[in-house]
Amino acid sequence: NLNKSHIEILHTIPESWMLRECEDYKKEMKSCYAFKSRFYQFYVHGKASECSHWEQSFDDCKEWSRNADVEAAKRIIANEKIRIKERLKGHYENNVWEKRTAPPEDWDVPLPDWLLKRQKESNLHTYFDGDKEENERVINDIVNGNQTEQKLPQFQQRQIEQETSSQEANKETSPPPVSNAVAVKDSDKEMELLLKQISSSDSKKESERRCSIM
Repeated sequence: NLNKSHIEILHTIPESWMLRECEDYKKEMKSCYAFKSRFYQFYVHGKASECSHWEQSFDDCKEWSRNADVEAAKRIIANEKIRIKERLKGHYENNVWEKRTAPPEDWDVPLPDWLLKRQKESNLHTYFDGDKEENERVINDIVNGNQTEQKLPQFQQRQIEQETSSQEANKETSPPPVSNAVAVKDSDKEMELLLKQISSSDSKKESERRCSIM
């Protein structure tokens, strides 16, 4: 978020849009010093990252917010430039992909028919084609906590109808459910049959072993 303290002086500082709220620098500082962050830093870089610049920016931000210290604001902007430059270093040094100087020639071709049909059937299209004022009123009532005599927007009504129809279709096409008792009985029978097979196999092996000894 843009720091709006001393806005009349802020306009006179070059690139003052880089100056953020003090709480942002405090969060960055705490995140940098956190144990979990230290673990990631060692994993990625093999060493702990330097966090003092976040601490310095936080202190300078307090000086700017309290005392309108222009030099403190300029130090923050300088640190922000270094951070942004480091962040975009990989982008500017990348020589694998050829950078575009203009958009593709066919960037504005019409959408295919199947996508246009899908777009017309979307909830968003239904919302904007419906009663916009009514939909906006309902949404504002929900946001403001006014729950009296509310009416669902058209796109929500349509979504509920689609879900209901799909559930009914699934009930018609799905086979009748098997009760748990029947499933347990079938499972017990299979287990009993398997145990009998194992038992007969073991007894057969035992008899063969005794014959070989005799």
